[in-house]
Amino acid sequence: AQRHAIPPILGNLLTQRGVHPDEAEQFLNPRIKDQLPDPALLKDMVAGAALIVEAIKHKKKIALFGDYDVDGATSTALMARFLKTYGLEPILYIPDRVEEGYGPSTDAVASLKSQDTQIIIFMDCGTLAFDALEKAKSLKLQTIVLDHHKQGDKLPVADAIINPNRLDESDEVVEKCGHMAAVGVTFLFLVELNRQLRQTDFYKETNLIELLDLVATGTVCDVVSLTGINRAFVAQGLHLIRQGKNLGLRVLRGVAGTKEIPSTYDLGFVLGPRLNAGGRIGIADAAVTLLTTEDASKAQELAEMLDSNNRRRQEMQEEAVEQAINQVEKNQQDQPVIFVVGDWHQGVVGLVAGRLKEIYGKPAFAFTAKDTGGILKGSARSVPGIDVGGLVLEALEKNFLKAGGGHASAAGLSLEPDALDGFQEFITQQLNELPNLKELLQPVLRLDARLALSAVSIELANHLGQLEPCGESNRKPKFWLEKVRISYARDLKGKHVSCTLQDDLGNTVKAICFRCGDTPLGQALLRARDERFDIAGTLKKDHWQGRTTVKFFIEDMRAC
Repeated sequence: AQRHAIPPILGNLLTQRGVHPDEAEQFLNPRIKDQLPDPALLKDMVAGAALIVEAIKHKKKIALFGDYDVDGATSTALMARFLKTYGLEPILYIPDRVEEGYGPSTDAVASLKSQDTQIIIFMDCGTLAFDALEKAKSLKLQTIVLDHHKQGDKLPVADAIINPNRLDESDEVVEKCGHMAAVGVTFLFLVELNRQLRQTDFYKETNLIELLDLVATGTVCDVVSLTGINRAFVAQGLHLIRQGKNLGLRVLRGVAGTKEIPSTYDLGFVLGPRLNAGGRIGIADAAVTLLTTEDASKAQELAEMLDSNNRRRQEMQEEAVEQAINQVEKNQQDQPVIFVVGDWHQGVVGLVAGRLKEIYGKPAFAFTAKDTGGILKGSARSVPGIDVGGLVLEALEKNFLKAGGGHASAAGLSLEPDALDGFQEFITQQLNELPNLKELLQPVLRLDARLALSAVSIELANHLGQLEPCGESNRKPKFWLEKVRISYARDLKGKHVSCTLQDDLGNTVKAICFRCGDTPLGQALLRARDERFDIAGTLKKDHWQGRTTVKFFIEDMRAC
């Protein structure tokens, strides 16, 4: 705190996050030029970029195949915007979740070939697409994979597979780039591509920094670690989003009603779900079309459609989660992992798994057989310390699954219905063999510091704002307010609780607790009168009708 002339509480919070005094300036003021790795460090990067230099030179037909989530959409939009500066109009291909499923298929590759495609760039997918890439080779298509998902024992055949999580990558690449989303890997590819294009006589001056709004959006929505270069990506990207550089994001913000100063919360919980809604239950390529269009009326139409899809997705999700909870309560409360199966839309199974993980503090697998052609398609979400992506890959190698892959915290998979019991036994056995399983499944709320109610102020919120962007691996600071009373509380549509916190000196703070209406926490807030409580949560500045105040977001409470 003394060395960097910052308040002691900020110095304390930086120390808790493992930030060394020598690194504090870089952490508080992240800059791309200080953090950006040399793209050439990654295997196949130089060769892959050289292929696209030749494609630009000879005006080859390029197809961009992206995943249907936000990371895939932003990666595809990023590449499309760059190629358009050189006069290319790439084919944009986002697979339909229900009709085609995750990742490249042989049919998709054949379809792109029939459209005179010469090169396919796969983004946020492809590392496990053996059949599709073999098909591309047989059709004499050049292929580049830009991905970040874990691989199995082998890699598919391709002209370039650029993935910092390849098993044969160097420790330096894994350390500097292994936590990137696919959109970050795509940005690194464009840096290398731009560098090679500078050596040509057809180079066009391109400011890649102005594309970081897309990188920030994909990075936050893919819930990767906001440390290192990712932190710089998001910090710079948020500035561009505030300026409204991307038409689609600007219009979507207006439809969603986000405030003037966007944050990682807005990206992850307001814009992200809407961009995802097309891939979940609507038109698969709606998000990437929105992010690449320069037509204001088209952008408005797409943004309103995605907003409508998102509302419908919320209704479907609530119904599915309620059914899933009923399954868990009947016979799975004592198990270390949750498995549920329902007649649900494929677009919400990942959200069901995520919600179950939050409620029960355990890894959760959710499956559906609806419109799947007789197989079970599922998603998994996990708690810190349990690598669900690794478990899914192990199960794939042991032939429990038809397909599968993912990250430590999330995975997608498919299997035959009669293989479910064996898969469930395998996963349960693997978890039971973990020596620290009980500790990993113990719900813990980690708090950073104790606060007096009188210390809650705009000044404190401004100091805490220096820790932004906050997210995975750099969470918002959590505090507890000691011995406060709930002087006023009211129910908000049965979902949330708004209240006023007060101490014995008469200091008050407005507070809110989200998604707690039917939980013990929400009921306790509504019933509380003269008792004293310790209240845990986070602080956030609230901008409303030209006034700025500080609000406390409640996560838990206990009687004193």
